[in-house]
Amino acid sequence: MTNLIFLTTTIDCGGAEKLLLDLVKQLANDYKITVIYIIGEGTYKTELILSGAEVFKLNLNSLIRTIKILCKNPKTILQGWMYHGNIVATILHLISLGKGKLSWALHHSANNYANESLKHFLLLKLTAFLSSLPKAIIFVSEIIKQEHIQHGYSNDNMRVIHNGIDTSLFKRNEETAYLLRQSLNIPNDTVTIGIVGRNHPVKDYRTFFRASYVLLKKHQNLHIIIVGRDISFSQFSNQLKDLNFEDINRIHLLGERNDVPQILSIIDVFVLTSVSESFALALIEALAAGCCCVSTDVIFFNNLFSKALSTFPPYNYQALVDSVEHYLNMSKEQRDNIAIEAKLQIEKYYPLSQTINNYKRLWNSI
Repeated sequence: MTNLIFLTTTIDCGGAEKLLLDLVKQLANDYKITVIYIIGEGTYKTELILSGAEVFKLNLNSLIRTIKILCKNPKTILQGWMYHGNIVATILHLISLGKGKLSWALHHSANNYANESLKHFLLLKLTAFLSSLPKAIIFVSEIIKQEHIQHGYSNDNMRVIHNGIDTSLFKRNEETAYLLRQSLNIPNDTVTIGIVGRNHPVKDYRTFFRASYVLLKKHQNLHIIIVGRDISFSQFSNQLKDLNFEDINRIHLLGERNDVPQILSIIDVFVLTSVSESFALALIEALAAGCCCVSTDVIFFNNLFSKALSTFPPYNYQALVDSVEHYLNMSKEQRDNIAIEAKLQIEKYYPLSQTINNYKRLWNSI
């Protein structure tokens, strides 16, 4: 059985990390999989192990172990995952004198990453300098590929493989929705908007909370669901300062959760306020789960969902309010009919099986 070693920056919750977990679940019968992560709490560690992978945090022992595997099995696939993971994978490839099939995977906007800090800018330039070494560099979209070319990446070995999802996991479940509403004290006759993602400047939660203030004041039967780590009311007090106690109680901060597919069952309108997105996996999942969606216009696939997905310019909270109200003013039956059409599009263009097959074909070809 071929060895497949993932060197990833982190295995905490996030789009790239979730895709890695999905790949491991689907590939465990075909490859002997090892996952080595560099930083973070290791949120997905247990799930990865249960899925059949060996999981280690980066240290001297895991480095020596990986080098031994590469030297013993030169056809081992060495798959870097995100910037730091790609660099460590390349270092191991060089230390082992070119053993292993080195491949990189990139899941972020190069422009956004370079603008975050000087450290990130220098890291991006370092990976651009090394980019001729891997046999393949995988990007999640053509836009992200072109951004990296503009930052100096070698374009001789680039591939685009879109993310995919297991659509069977994202189903509207009325029983689950009822139980979740009961647990969160959300009445069944209310409408909900929701957002999923960690608190990071690129996610632009400030715009989301500014719009939420307006929507809560205008719609007394509206509840708001927020899933993601490091989010608290105190961080957005300026956006929410004039809300009364009853309004604040209609905002539900759920923190980081591992039951997002179930939570999507109680969200009527899903919102994405990111100022930059490489693929927006959370948005694809929401569409698959039957949510009508509102997103900033930074995504590349909005033309596929002309009815179920409305877009607005980044930072424009009033345009976000207007887009959300477009769906709030519909009946539940109208929203459900739109969502059915979107789910069929997801099943056609972004199934996880297609993503898995594309990765396997790539690894077999290098």
